[in-house]
Amino acid sequence: MKTTEKLNDEQPIEIADGIYWIGFADFEAGFSNNPYLVADGNEAVLFDPGPGHPVFRDIVYSKIRQIIDPAKIRYIVVHHQDPDLCGLIPFLENQLHPELTVMAHPRTALFLPYYGIRRPIVPVGDGDQLQLASGRRIQMIHTPYVHFAGSMVSYDINTESLFSSDIFAVFNRNWSLFADTSYIEHAKSFLEHYVESEASLQFAYERFKKLSLKRILPQHGGIIVDEIDQFLDLLKEARPGRLLRELKDSPTETQLHRITEESRLWLSEWLGLPLSTDSSLEQLLQAAMDHSITTVALFMEEVSRVADRTGTSNPLIAGRTHSSETLKAAPVKKILDSVVERYQTRSVGFNENNTAEEALQQGLTAHRKEAYIAFIDIRRFTAWSSDKTPERIISQLSEQHEAVSSVLQANGGFINKIIGDGILAYFPASTQQSGDAALHACIEVQKQIASRRMLGVGIGLARGEVVLGDLGEKTRLDYTLIGSAVNHASRLSDGADRGEVLISESVLDGLTERSLQRISKLRTSDTISIKIKPYDPELEAIRLRVVQYGTAGTAGI
Repeated sequence: MKTTEKLNDEQPIEIADGIYWIGFADFEAGFSNNPYLVADGNEAVLFDPGPGHPVFRDIVYSKIRQIIDPAKIRYIVVHHQDPDLCGLIPFLENQLHPELTVMAHPRTALFLPYYGIRRPIVPVGDGDQLQLASGRRIQMIHTPYVHFAGSMVSYDINTESLFSSDIFAVFNRNWSLFADTSYIEHAKSFLEHYVESEASLQFAYERFKKLSLKRILPQHGGIIVDEIDQFLDLLKEARPGRLLRELKDSPTETQLHRITEESRLWLSEWLGLPLSTDSSLEQLLQAAMDHSITTVALFMEEVSRVADRTGTSNPLIAGRTHSSETLKAAPVKKILDSVVERYQTRSVGFNENNTAEEALQQGLTAHRKEAYIAFIDIRRFTAWSSDKTPERIISQLSEQHEAVSSVLQANGGFINKIIGDGILAYFPASTQQSGDAALHACIEVQKQIASRRMLGVGIGLARGEVVLGDLGEKTRLDYTLIGSAVNHASRLSDGADRGEVLISESVLDGLTERSLQRISKLRTSDTISIKIKPYDPELEAIRLRVVQYGTAGTAGI
């Protein structure tokens, strides 16, 4: 696929054999983010997943699920440590392969744990290769100081595709998935602003020229399939270190007037608003601040370009005084608003009680979904833990939660919360087989717990409409589930003994004939009624005894 038109970025797009673009574009901010996925049989590699925010998790994860089972993602490659590349990893890592490994240059790997990443990290060097089970090879190439000491790129040998990270990155409101020649000047400007040394660009150029390249896949901007040599030549033609040059010479009054006028024209076009010809550069900066922090950054770059053409420094980069009385700040919320609104409107949809506008006003990422809710709780945990050391308790819980989570996620479940000795999970009711998958997961959890001789659990499984969203306030947000189905699953779990799964009649109604036959031997003759709240009507439930526990607490399947 190749187009210069703006596309609906809801869908993943296959770029080459097994390589998918799974990113997004914020047209308002002029910022695109391009995570890529290599799907290769039963293995997959995720490159630079993206920024750390729940809306990006939802966007990227939904696209992954359209391509493969996320549990097949065995590797994450991080090209450098910037948050727009790897901030999303802590939001995703528990939904991917149980033995997920992060790969990064040692200087980048040093910083990754501070994002909260818990999976092991493999430090890779220049020329190292990742070989997949199929024989496919991905080579790592160290590109120091472009634009970090530990920066690297990756080269897929099979498809001759270069994952170039921030090299050839572009910030452009008129974004399209594939770059044209208009991107060349933008990419050059990025190199001049974010790289200091010609030597580092020359080093990257010499490495890239040795590769057979059919496409370049940058982290921002458009994928390069045409005029590849022209883009590579930027590594020789760009004049990096522009910010250093800006600090040397202050503009004259005539130069300042030219800088102000050309910058005003650019900002007026960007904002779509007429700006007074009498505006000072400070007033223009304030107009950029009133719009968004992204506009500030791009406005500063434009001022820098004009100043460079004028032969002087950027008059905005130094010399201002900030105090509590004069402090000028730019809002950050607008950076996410357009992405959130488009994602919610396209991918989730709203009813009359939950509009995109209302969600944005609340600062929430929230939507309604039909889902199967599983509540898994350890039975007799208080008695067991009463004589155990804190270290023993935490060790047991960690091992048990990891085992349970792996089974749930392998069957399409999402872990919403770990609450002490309990787990709250959900399965989106997206297909006719969703109920089968949720029930199968609960049964397999009981079998795993028993076979590994862990602490017995009771499980409640309910079905209904829930609201998923970021609950809280700006300093602390918690992605959570709300709805009567959550309460119902909790009550069912309370009534389930070790080795048992209690399911609501609504779950039963959603099962296929095959699953109904499978559970026929597990059903007990008990009549169970559950109340969600004291004054609610009683709801019938079905008790499945998966594992039989003896009086001593041992299990036999």
